[in-house]
Amino acid sequence: MSEKNTKLNTEPPLYDILLKELQEADNRLRAIFDSIPFPCYFRDRTHNILDCNQGCPDFFGLKSKQEYIDNFFDLSPKFQLCGKESIKKSEEMTLEAFKIGRVCFEWLHIHKNGEFIPAEVTLVRVHWQNDTYVLATLRDLRETYKLREAEQIIKERLQLMLDSSPMACVIYDENFTILEVNREALRLFELKNKQEYIDRFFELSPEYQPDGRLSVEKIKELIEASFENGRMNFGWLHQTLGGKLIHCEKTFEPVTLEGRKMIISYTRDLREINNALEMVDYLKKLAYMDPLTGAYNRRYFMEEADKALHATIEAGQELSLIMVDIDFFKVVNDTYGHDIGDEVLKILVKRMQRVLHNILIARYGGEEFVILLPNISNKNAIDIAWRVQKNITSTKFSVSGGIKIPITASFGVSSLIEIDGILSLSDILKNADKALYQAKASGRNTVVSGCC
Repeated sequence: MSEKNTKLNTEPPLYDILLKELQEADNRLRAIFDSIPFPCYFRDRTHNILDCNQGCPDFFGLKSKQEYIDNFFDLSPKFQLCGKESIKKSEEMTLEAFKIGRVCFEWLHIHKNGEFIPAEVTLVRVHWQNDTYVLATLRDLRETYKLREAEQIIKERLQLMLDSSPMACVIYDENFTILEVNREALRLFELKNKQEYIDRFFELSPEYQPDGRLSVEKIKELIEASFENGRMNFGWLHQTLGGKLIHCEKTFEPVTLEGRKMIISYTRDLREINNALEMVDYLKKLAYMDPLTGAYNRRYFMEEADKALHATIEAGQELSLIMVDIDFFKVVNDTYGHDIGDEVLKILVKRMQRVLHNILIARYGGEEFVILLPNISNKNAIDIAWRVQKNITSTKFSVSGGIKIPITASFGVSSLIEIDGILSLSDILKNADKALYQAKASGRNTVVSGCC
């Protein structure tokens, strides 16, 4: 036999070489498969587990891959959290992966020690040697669940803090998207839930604010200004969906959370405060107003006239008073009764108010009234008195029962013209009273002036 033939006979057959290369390739693939940091396994169309990597037994605390394959269906509870049987759901998801190529879902497993393990399962369709399989990978979600629980606790705490706030609280982002709404905001606007607040937010303000600005434009400008300048306090007019107006005080507090700019908006309902202030004004009015005629009472007049006198003396200006007394008022009461007399007094005040507008008119006695005219000269005061007289006598007073009564009044004007020493309010009143007496003595229904 030649040397050449001897050499050929000593080399391994081609089949052995190919087989060795295939074994080496398989070992390399196995090493790669086992080194994947997630549990992985292959399933065929009949749902059999064909192979798995070392991550599978390690994941469940098992001794070997075979133990994992043999006990595969014991590594899940009978039912998943969705309520489906684990076996049926596993088959459904495997068929879905064969159909569409890839599915991802959460799954509840059981460790060898009985501990439940939430996992994310990804099934991917793969082709090998003219057949199709599914490669499954598992990702442990226990840490993810812990983070979710922590986030949920934080969120619940935040919502608890928001809901316990006595003021309506809303959180916006820089794009004016509403992120959170507390319970008080829903109560304030009489809404059912957060989504209703979000959907109908722009209906919770009238179209225009009291200053004439469009509500939509103004609120956006205020948010931008708050991001730029910091905390802002301002008044705002809200409304319920039913159109009930709500006067509020709002505070915008800009914050940054996880790199995201936000505005925390606090809304304070001012209706109770306004109601309290209105009650104070009402009580003050009761204290200072004559309940019959609606004119101020003598007490209020004396306080305001004393202030005006001191201001007049200090500024070196003039001040005038007009005393008004209905002529023959006793005859009215005797003829028609006191109820009609009361009506006459009310009509008299209304007629004086038509001429005097915001000038202080007070009921000084039974049918006697006094008018305070700060910074009004004697001449102008006399003119005002005559205008009031003409308004009173222009037409008869219409009272109950269709009765019409002609009413006249007498006027006494007193003015502080030259300041010589310190004068008291009583001095000016006495002078006005003297002028009124002279008006009545001279025939009534006229104006007489006197000066201090």
